[in-house]
Amino acid sequence: MKGSDTMPSIGKRTLLLFLGVLLLLAPVAGRTEEPKTLAANMPSPSREPAAIPVEEIATRAAEVSTFLRTVYAQVAPGLEIEKIQRELPELSDRMALEFGRTMRALRAQPTLEILQTKEGVWRKGLVELND
Repeated sequence: MKGSDTMPSIGKRTLLLFLGVLLLLAPVAGRTEEPKTLAANMPSPSREPAAIPVEEIATRAAEVSTFLRTVYAQVAPGLEIEKIQRELPELSDRMALEFGRTMRALRAQPTLEILQTKEGVWRKGLVELND
């Protein structure tokens, strides 16, 4: 939606960027110990890289595959993140629409009652966002 009464594109991009970063960081919040455990399971690199003997290639490949599956499982988005990803586009559209309505109301020199109504609408949206 374009126009002077919608959320500015820079503000919308900033909001979406912030939410995207939040979504990326949320799965790893509270898991500070697990990556150390994963790192401990991997062989420590030697100072000079050595060639892997041919007979060990299949074993090493299986170990790496197992390690990667473990890492992917730990950083996979949970149900809450998936819910946010599903609901975010609709919420963003509703906020942009309400932003336009609020800006039109403010330009019309609203009464205190109208301002309080708009405040209630934004507070309700904040409550929905926090649920």
